[in-house]
Amino acid sequence: MTRLLPKSPKARRRLVILAAVAPVLTLAVGLTLWGLSDSISYFYTPSQAATARPPPGRSVQLGGSFRRGVWRNTEMAG
Repeated sequence: MTRLLPKSPKARRRLVILAAVAPVLTLAVGLTLWGLSDSISYFYTPSQAATARPPPGRSVQLGGSFRRGVWRNTEMAG
């Protein structure tokens, strides 16, 4: 049977530290993204917004090249 841990104490210590830090860091990033999910603003180009059809109430930012009269706000248009 092969050994799973390295023979060197220094390498074994590094592996143990990595195994302890990785889940904590993953949890921290996950909680941060979950906490920010309401305040994330999605960025779309006009063509992406037209095809993606974001759900009503989701904040989006439109950017890119616009020509007057090409894009209209359906809420204001009535």
